Amino acid sequence: MNKLKNNFSKDGFKIVKGVLSSSEIDEIREVVGAQEPGTRLMQPPKLNKLPHVLNVFVNKRVDSHLQEILGDFYRFSSHQLQINSFTQATLQKASSGAHIDGIKELELNLSYMSESIPAWVNIGIYLQDYDNDGFGGGIAVLENSHKVVRLLARLPCSSVFIKSFIKVTKFLPFKYFKEVKTEPGDAIIFDNRLIHTSIPTKSTLKNENASHQQFVSSIPNKNRKLAFYWFAGKTELNAEILSNNFYSRVNRAADKTKTGGFDYKLACELDNEFKGDIRKMLGAK
Repeated sequence: MNKLKNNFSKDGFKIVKGVLSSSEIDEIREVVGAQEPGTRLMQPPKLNKLPHVLNVFVNKRVDSHLQEILGDFYRFSSHQLQINSFTQATLQKASSGAHIDGIKELELNLSYMSESIPAWVNIGIYLQDYDNDGFGGGIAVLENSHKVVRLLARLPCSSVFIKSFIKVTKFLPFKYFKEVKTEPGDAIIFDNRLIHTSIPTKSTLKNENASHQQFVSSIPNKNRKLAFYWFAGKTELNAEILSNNFYSRVNRAADKTKTGGFDYKLACELDNEFKGDIRKMLGAK
C-alpha cells in the first residue's frame, strides 16, 4: 500500500491544496451570485450550463490522488453545488447533523463497507476557508469513526449497530469533532464511512429568530458559503455503486422523468453524458 493510500486509510480524508485559484473562485462566485436568490442546491442539468463549472470537477491533482487511493477510478455524475448551506444548529448542538455518506450501502450490508479502502469516496471543494470569519465554511470530522464503522460492518445486522453508533455521536459536544482546516479552493477527498458535519456558525453571530435567507442576506458576499461535491469509485465496482449509492439513486432521473423511481438505465445514460462532457474537456478522442 502506497504512503498516500495508507494515510487515507488511517485518517479517513485527504486535503488537496489550491485546486481552484483565487481568480477562478471569484469568477464562480460571480456566476453563482447571478442565479435566483434563495437557491440552495444546484444539480445537473442546470449546474452543467453554468460557465466553467465543469472545470471544478476535472483537476489533474485531485485525479492523481484518486488514482493512488482507489486505483482505476470512475467519476460519477451525481455532482452538485450546495449554496449557503449554513448549519441551523447552535455551536452546542452542531453535532446533531453528524452523518456518513455510505448509509445506503450499510443498510444493504454490502461486503466492501468493511474494507480498509472504501469502494467510493466523496470529494468536496470549498470556496471559503473552514472558519469563514465565524460563519462556518467547511466540515468537521469525528476522528477514527470510519475505522469503527468498517469494523462494525463485519458483524451480522451491522447496519443496526452502525446507525446506533451514529445516533450517539449526534449528542456529542462539538469539541469532540475535528475541524478540517481548509482554505479557499482546497479539496477534501473523504471516506464515505467517516462521520462528519458542517462547521457551525458561531452562536453569537446568528439571530435565532431570523429566517435562513435573512441570515444569508445579512452577511458579506465573500462569506456566502459555496461547496461543490461529487464522488468517484473503483471502476470494477461501478455498476454496483451506481445501483446502490444514495446520491445516484436520487440523481438525474428526476430531471428527465416524472416517475420518481430510480431508473438504472437512465442513470447510466446520464452518467455517460457527463463522462462525454469530461472527455471533451480533457481533449480525449
